[in-house]
Amino acid sequence: MDCYTDFNLSYIENFLSAEEANALFDCIYEQWDWKKDEVIKMEDGSYSYPCLRKLMFVHPNLVNNDLFHQSHGNRMEWSELLLDLKYKVEQEAGVEFSVCVCIFYENGTQSMGYHYDPPAFGPTDIIASVSLGATRNFVLRLKSNHDKVYQIAMKSGSMLIMGKGCQDQYEHAVPEMPDQKEPRFNLTFRQFKWPDGRVG
Repeated sequence: MDCYTDFNLSYIENFLSAEEANALFDCIYEQWDWKKDEVIKMEDGSYSYPCLRKLMFVHPNLVNNDLFHQSHGNRMEWSELLLDLKYKVEQEAGVEFSVCVCIFYENGTQSMGYHYDPPAFGPTDIIASVSLGATRNFVLRLKSNHDKVYQIAMKSGSMLIMGKGCQDQYEHAVPEMPDQKEPRFNLTFRQFKWPDGRVG
């Protein structure tokens, strides 16, 4: 494990074996039509058309729009393989997760600009991301100072954990890599705040 103590971040390069990573990639790819553009109905009734294709894997109780608004996008229950991954991620991160945001990068021309993860449906003090498929760079910089940029090559089967304070002080991105022709899934595990106040 590589620890970046300045911003409370940990990187585990071989969190999954090549066989595990390949099996998960194939499982996720076969579960959804990743060529179909997503259309999301927002809370104000307008529609959003995300550039990147996304699917949420969620706790069974969150499949219903009553608890988890449709503006968060398409969702389905955890598959058996993803549940096994979730438990493994939870053991490493030390917290429980109810939501996995799965983003598909078809090739290196698709990217994610600088952003931080706000607590849209639960706290974001601890977020874990698992990479499957093509290697893509993950970059991080201070919100208050863009001069220094930290970069990590996220390989297939690797995991990144952003700890407390990371979202408050830093922003991150996945820049373009035009020479990368292979696809990638990024699985971001997040917590959900339930109506009774529980978090997990």
